[in-house]
Amino acid sequence: MEDARTICNNFLTDLDGFLHDNIDYLTCSDVHDIYSDFFRDLKDFKGNSSGFTGLSEYIIFRFILHLLGSSFVKVKKTDELYEFASKDGIYRIGQNTPLKTSSKRYYPDIIVYKKNLPILIIEIKIYLTNGITTLMEDLNKLKN
Repeated sequence: MEDARTICNNFLTDLDGFLHDNIDYLTCSDVHDIYSDFFRDLKDFKGNSSGFTGLSEYIIFRFILHLLGSSFVKVKKTDELYEFASKDGIYRIGQNTPLKTSSKRYYPDIIVYKKNLPILIIEIKIYLTNGITTLMEDLNKLKN
C-alpha cells in the first residue's frame, strides 16, 4: 500500500511544484485548463468525471498560496484542520475554515487573512448541483 500512497503524494507534489515553478506565467485560463484537462483525461479511465471532488479547490488554494510568496508553514487549527501561515506573520490561508458572522458560521472553500482579517473569501463551484438555487445560496453566504 505504500506504493499507492507514494503515487498519490507524487501527484499532489508534482502539481504543486508545477504551480510554484510557473506562478509568474500562469493565467486564470491556464489554471482552468489544468482542471479541465484532468477531468477530460479522467473520463478515459472511468468513463465519466463524476464523483471526483476537491481538485479545483486544491489547485486554486495552492495557486493563491504561491501568489502570496510560498513562504508558508502548516499550522494546526483543530485536530482535523490546518491552515498555512506566512513565515512573516502577515498572511494566513485556510480551506473550509469556519468564518463567524453575527448570526451564523460559514465554511468557505478558501479564506485568505491578512493580519487576522479576512481579505479574500472564495467559493468554488464547478457545477451547480441545484442550479440557480445553489448560486443564490452561495452569493448570500458571501454577502453575509
